[in-house]
Amino acid sequence: MSIRLQLLREAWDFLRTFTGRAGEVVVDTTNNRLVVHDGATAGGFPAAKLSDLTAPQNLTRLGIGTTADAATPFAAKLDAALWTALTKAEGGSGDLRYTLNKEAAGNTLSLLFQSGWSGRAEIGLSGDDDLHLKVSSDGTAWTEALRIDRKTAAVTVPGPLVGAAASLTNLALSGTPDQLVINGGGNFASIAFTDGNLSSKWSFGRDPSGALMIYDAVGGRNPIVLAPNGPVAFSAPITARSASFGGALGLGSFTVATLQAGSAGQVVFVSDGRKVLEGAGSGSGVMTCYSNGAWRRLSDDAAVMG
Repeated sequence: MSIRLQLLREAWDFLRTFTGRAGEVVVDTTNNRLVVHDGATAGGFPAAKLSDLTAPQNLTRLGIGTTADAATPFAAKLDAALWTALTKAEGGSGDLRYTLNKEAAGNTLSLLFQSGWSGRAEIGLSGDDDLHLKVSSDGTAWTEALRIDRKTAAVTVPGPLVGAAASLTNLALSGTPDQLVINGGGNFASIAFTDGNLSSKWSFGRDPSGALMIYDAVGGRNPIVLAPNGPVAFSAPITARSASFGGALGLGSFTVATLQAGSAGQVVFVSDGRKVLEGAGSGSGVMTCYSNGAWRRLSDDAAVMG
């Protein structure tokens, strides 16, 4: 079956409602383009001009390698995408800023990362104007991993920084200031200080026994150890001072009656202990060291007496 080609020339105000016969071609003198009719569609099918292809405006949908729909009016299915700045030589600034905007603070503006069409991570302004980072294992239940306050730039980490066994957590306890908790998960929990060489690091932390210690990697030792409910231990090579104090050193103070059994090397002050020439009951206090099963005066190694 042959269709006779017919031509009509009119302005677009008339042609927008005109229904031509099948195969009829109309010249739109307003927009300088051809319009093809099928005999049923009012306005026909305007042909695209070169300007429509080089500068398309107000597109309702765009699909690249896939089909766009009403829910996703812009869709692309491709292996790679590139956004690059227009150079100064091409008339641009050389900068590139990708801008996303939401209507109000209560709306959400975010980038959603999916695996197999199931959400795994989301970053953006979710429900307010703070920056949020959320993660999910199933695309349904989401956990906030990071929040940055829009006003103060304060970083909030709601959960552990590392795994469940070993973690760094911000812990808020009732009636106390917030605490940054380092959990070693049954192993050492410590903070290391280094210039980039771990063999020369210093670390400060708690060992599995509950002792708090400072560790010197160069010396391979713990110069200071605080045992649970126990003494503070200082250790150093025999050629060095174990501890140096710039001010007065205060020792434990006891009376002869309250002095308890000690261990070798302990030093205390006995407030009513007698010096060498003092009589019974008139002691003015002595420094004592525990040695050979007894507390002994440092002056003459005699047993302490009241």
